[in-house]
Amino acid sequence: MKATLIFDSLNNLLFSKWDETFIQRMKSLIEQDNTEIGDKLFVSQLLSPIITSQRVMAAQFGNTYSSIQCKDDTTIVFDEWLDYVIVIISHDTVDNAHREILDCKSFVQHVCGQNINLLQSAVYQEWLSVLLDCRTKGDSIPGASGMIGESGATCNSIKCSENSSKGD
Repeated sequence: MKATLIFDSLNNLLFSKWDETFIQRMKSLIEQDNTEIGDKLFVSQLLSPIITSQRVMAAQFGNTYSSIQCKDDTTIVFDEWLDYVIVIISHDTVDNAHREILDCKSFVQHVCGQNINLLQSAVYQEWLSVLLDCRTKGDSIPGASGMIGESGATCNSIKCSENSSKGD
């Protein structure tokens, strides 16, 4: 299950990229069968309480939570930039999800600069979507190995450190 979501200051879903497993999970949370789950408005309404909670923690207490781990191994990772909340929902480890959210934030900065509202355009959404797809397909990009921006040696060392930490 994987979803990448970007919410604006009003908790409207500005950008979304999800797989079928995420949609099935969202469908399991509702009782009505006639609701169109692919609708961005519906997904933003389902996730709005948790996004609002994250914003309140930041505004009232200056102490946001960066991730949530659920009993079913779902990981939700948050990052805020320019009053926009970027959310990754997946079954990855917290460290991998944090790496992914930092990559997503970097891609957004490169694609949109300081004007994240450009993601309302289908062209900018497609650019970001392609970059997110290419994140783990570095081998198909000339000169790249592993993840974008990381050499093969870096990826191998990350895998080795993950394997060694599992053995402890």
